Amino acid sequence: MHLDSEMKTIAFFSIPAYGHIRPTLPVVEELVQRGCRVIYFIDETHRDAVAATGCEVRVVPNYTGMPQVVPKTGTGIAAVLTEQAYRTLPMLLEQVAKEDIGVIVHDSFCIWGMCVALLTNIPSVRSCSVLMGAAPPLPDHSALSALWSFLREEFTVSDWLHFRKFRRKLIRERNVPPPLRLGFTTADRTLVFTSKELMPTSDQLDERTQFIGSSFSNTGAPTDFNVPDPGDRPLIYISIGTTFTNEPGFFESCKRAFGSTDALVVMSLGRHVDPKSLEPWPENFTVGPYLPQLDVLRKASVFVMQAGGCSVMEGLWHGVPLVMVPLINEHWYNVKLVEPTGAGVLLKKEDVTAERLRDTALAVHADPRYREAAVRMGDTFRAAGGPPRGADVILDFCPEARPAET
Repeated sequence: MHLDSEMKTIAFFSIPAYGHIRPTLPVVEELVQRGCRVIYFIDETHRDAVAATGCEVRVVPNYTGMPQVVPKTGTGIAAVLTEQAYRTLPMLLEQVAKEDIGVIVHDSFCIWGMCVALLTNIPSVRSCSVLMGAAPPLPDHSALSALWSFLREEFTVSDWLHFRKFRRKLIRERNVPPPLRLGFTTADRTLVFTSKELMPTSDQLDERTQFIGSSFSNTGAPTDFNVPDPGDRPLIYISIGTTFTNEPGFFESCKRAFGSTDALVVMSLGRHVDPKSLEPWPENFTVGPYLPQLDVLRKASVFVMQAGGCSVMEGLWHGVPLVMVPLINEHWYNVKLVEPTGAGVLLKKEDVTAERLRDTALAVHADPRYREAAVRMGDTFRAAGGPPRGADVILDFCPEARPAET
């Protein structure tokens, strides 16, 4: 294949959060390997991880401090993202006008990617790593109850006013229609990074929404970390993601829970908690700010986690049962998806004690039904096609982005 001068370019947009970027990278890599031209608009912090796929990178100024500053409320996140859209849109439109872009692929939270597509009339594909934005409400989660939950748990007046301010500015000063839903974008097509089997309402969707299973790689992960060999001992992996990690009390509970067991424990602390602040560590613990999650999961017996979308997918893909400690509303939604499959259990954050944590994790490890269920779900992810299927969906939607055959 060769790069055709008439071939359209594919443009990716994402918010500056690695959990949203990470699933798109293998799809981008697949497109590049097929000879497509891909430009990825992303912040400076994530430039290297994105560039490792072989695509071109355009740096987007980060005006809101994400991911260092991430509100825990739904309205707070919507406010931050809407402000970022308002501030970056002129620069993005200028850059896009210089390219012959055939399709825009934007994250389900990336309001500026959606706005660029709307203002330029470029066809768009939405990528969904946040599963609660991909399908209709769950059977026990009606629109009215969802609204009440949102208002009760995720609403502050200051966040709402912040959101309303930049929503109005987008309409009046940037000439774009407002986001129809707080945080979630719309597009002509949707890629969902899971299988239909995990999404009980998937049968309500048409062919415009495609489920492609897991999409991940070790791009950007540390390479100098050797996962300890557990031998006959259980390996308990603990990570609550990369964003909401300022939870020293939780990590202390984990230390007390498993320090006196024969389990091998690998724990990722994130950027907020200094490992030295929790010393001394038990001999059976290996800790660090960021660890190569996929490498650890290949040897893990149980995954104690926050139920973030990427971590759920990666854990189940490897057949590892989950102990889920949700931190925000999105995590609770994912818990509702996983629990009916039998591949994981819920442990509410307010119920976490060293004893409850230890008993729950060891009980999940001892009952083979949890691992069997996790393996079944992982099989459905692989059957959905993964990155090659994601690339096919994009190119079928925009054939002009295919390289000419030689």
